[in-house]
Amino acid sequence: MSKARYRVFGISNRNISNPCTAFCIRVTLSLLLLGVAYACRQVVGDPRVEIIVQQIDATVKFEFVGRKQIAWLKQRVPHKASYLFIGQVVGSSSNIVWEIEARDLSAGASEITYGLLPPGFEQLTPKTGQPPPLNTDGPYEVTVTTLAGGGGIVKFLYKRKEVVRVDRPHGFRVTGVEGVSPR
Repeated sequence: MSKARYRVFGISNRNISNPCTAFCIRVTLSLLLLGVAYACRQVVGDPRVEIIVQQIDATVKFEFVGRKQIAWLKQRVPHKASYLFIGQVVGSSSNIVWEIEARDLSAGASEITYGLLPPGFEQLTPKTGQPPPLNTDGPYEVTVTTLAGGGGIVKFLYKRKEVVRVDRPHGFRVTGVEGVSPR
């Protein structure tokens, strides 16, 4: 009775004397190959956005970053904003201070300076002129929606010398045309 010869992943049963060892090696290599194939196709972009608020003298900049995961590796990537809302928090609501929106899907900005309209954007509030200067009276809330369909919210205090973040930023996913759901 002759033994059948086969070859899987370059390992044949005649190279390894113990069939159990050969089987274990084949199973391990198969699982490893499946894991690599799965990891290579899985590039996950997290739609939640972190808003980084920076103040240099009287200039306040907003930078939008998110996380992209390739297999087990996470990296920070810039997100392009399509909508930005800044409101001064009064009680449980926000009074609109500045609101801008991209005119089309090709426009977007990964960094926006307060009061400077990025190319391809239109100002919704105020209708004309510059937005009012930020003051030290209370916290401001920044909400951003990105071209990728996610967004984030953060509150900050405007100080004469530096910005102080008052809360942990909140990211969200856009659930549909109707609006957003905080996450």
